[in-house]
Amino acid sequence: MATETPHPPCPLAEKLGESPSSEDLYDTMFIVKVGRGPAVKEFHVHKGLLCHYSKYFRGALKGGFQEREGIVALDQGSRGVFQIFVTWIYTKKLLTRGKTFNLRDGGDALLLCKIYVFADSRGVPMLKNAVTDLLITSICEHNVVPQTEVKYVYANTPEKDRFRALFVDIFSRLNSLSSTVFFGDVARDMYPPEFLFDLCKATVGKENAKKPDMSLSDWEKCNKCDYHDHTDINAPREPKDKTEPKKE
Repeated sequence: MATETPHPPCPLAEKLGESPSSEDLYDTMFIVKVGRGPAVKEFHVHKGLLCHYSKYFRGALKGGFQEREGIVALDQGSRGVFQIFVTWIYTKKLLTRGKTFNLRDGGDALLLCKIYVFADSRGVPMLKNAVTDLLITSICEHNVVPQTEVKYVYANTPEKDRFRALFVDIFSRLNSLSSTVFFGDVARDMYPPEFLFDLCKATVGKENAKKPDMSLSDWEKCNKCDYHDHTDINAPREPKDKTEPKKE
């Protein structure tokens, strides 16, 4: 019986696995206020962790008024999503002990997508990848594909985002999908035009030859890294070219 070749580790996870010392990560405590008015909630988080995992917070907390005050305000955003983000940067787990995601609960599917969108907007690629992995695993475990969430994903992610590519591949390649359920009259207005166009590109034409169908078992064994964001937010910036412009 042939043995399966293990997938190589995610390069981004390996890079961020080489974390700074605890002294750098667990340094100053900052207050992050999420929400507005009486609904605002304060989160006390270590600055080092925020800056290590989030490009957004690195820019917000290094220098300037917010660093001096020790407070960052996020007027827009879900307190529940931010709580999951805080849990994740401390534990690398999306859920606290005893809790699970069940895609049969539409709220759980949408919550996963909201966490992904938050991670994208705040520059946290490793959190995006964790959501991607959990979504694929949950689809395989529950045999449920998020359907109504496609519109939310397309409304809140950029054109070339890998999360979009994941939805396109699942809809075009998962062989257990029912065309009457996912593309029947009830679903006619459920999908945004961009998604349908991407779906056509994935299935029609010689240049976009359709990839082979995959069973749930195939998806369970797929290389999830194909749908990851490998942006290394800790990579040093390229030095600007200081050469003098040529004189006419």
